[in-house]
Amino acid sequence: MTSFNFTSDLLVEWSPLSQQYANGKVLGYTIYYRDYNYFWSPHNSVNTSSPSPTRFTLKGLKPAHEYVIAVAAFTSKGVGPWSAHKYAITGMF
Repeated sequence: MTSFNFTSDLLVEWSPLSQQYANGKVLGYTIYYRDYNYFWSPHNSVNTSSPSPTRFTLKGLKPAHEYVIAVAAFTSKGVGPWSAHKYAITGMF
């Protein structure tokens, strides 16, 4: 019998926003995510605390489940446009 361990964590990585596109100094990033199976569900969000590094682990998600994710930089003037949506699945190890 095979036993699987599922993880409810999801590592999100992105490229930093070029300063030429920022409306001020980048203070951090907002990660938007929602359950892939529920198209009309609202996005959850989490802010990173700094503009670097450009990776963040979402914790406490549903194991072996698909999510839709987007990232946006923010400055003192507010949040910029979202990145294209990407699809990711919490995994097994």
